[in-house]
Amino acid sequence: MRIVIDMGHTPTSPGASKYLDELTCDRDAGWRIIEELERRGHTVYNSTPSDTVSYPQEINERIAYANSLSNIDLFCSLHLNAGGGSGTEVLYYTGDATGRGFASIISANVAKALDITNRGAKANDWVGVICNVRHTAVLIEFCFVDSWSDTEAWHNCSWDDLVNAVCDGIEGNDWKEDDMANANPQEFAEANYTELMGPWTADDKKTQWGQAGKGTGEFMANGYNIRKWNYLNIAELNKTLKAINTTLAAINKKIQ
Repeated sequence: MRIVIDMGHTPTSPGASKYLDELTCDRDAGWRIIEELERRGHTVYNSTPSDTVSYPQEINERIAYANSLSNIDLFCSLHLNAGGGSGTEVLYYTGDATGRGFASIISANVAKALDITNRGAKANDWVGVICNVRHTAVLIEFCFVDSWSDTEAWHNCSWDDLVNAVCDGIEGNDWKEDDMANANPQEFAEANYTELMGPWTADDKKTQWGQAGKGTGEFMANGYNIRKWNYLNIAELNKTLKAINTTLAAINKKIQ
C-alpha cells in the first residue's frame, strides 16, 4: 500500500494539552507507525510540515503535499481529542464508504489496544485535511487529553500494541458496506442514505461552513446541516423499524 501519515500540529500550533500533550503524543506515535508500516513493506510518506510552520499554513502544506502524490491508498492524520469526553474515534469524509471502512476498523483496534470506549467512525465534512486531501482520508483521535482515565490508558498501553492496532487497521480494511449490526445512527444513515433520501446531490456534499466537495477547497455556506440531521433522525427510526420487522418475522415463522 501507499500511505501518507500526517502527525497533527506543529510547535507553533501545538493542539490540545492537559494531562497529555497532543503534539508530543502525535509525534511519539507517528514515527513508530511510519517505521512499522515500512517494516511491513508499505510505501509511506510523511506529510508533517516543518516545526516552524504556523497555522493555517501548516494545514495548507499538509494538504498540498498529500495532493502532490499519486495512487495513495490512505491518508491518515494522527491527533488526540479534547472537550470532556473519553474514548477513541476516527473521522472520515462524509459519504466515502472506503474511508468509513478504514475508520471503523482502526477505531475499534485502537480502542481495544487502549482498553477505552470505541466512539467509532464519525463522518466529517469540515476538517481541512479530511475534506481537501483528494485521497481516501481518515483522522485518528486516539483518546482525550483532558480525561484522566484516557491518560492512564495511554500510559499503560505498550507502543507495540498501539502501533500494531493502527497498522493492522490500515492493512485489514475488511469492513463491509452491509456490516451494520453495531453501527451507530450516523454510520447507518451514511450506508442507507440513497434508500432513505434519494441520490446524493451537489448540495448534499456541502456543509454549513465546509467544502463544496472533497479536494475542491471551495467553501460554500448553506442549510445542509438541517437536511443532514433530518436524514440522521429518519435513519435511526428506520433502523429501529427494521429491527422490529425482523423480530416480527421470526415470531411469525415460529407460529407457522
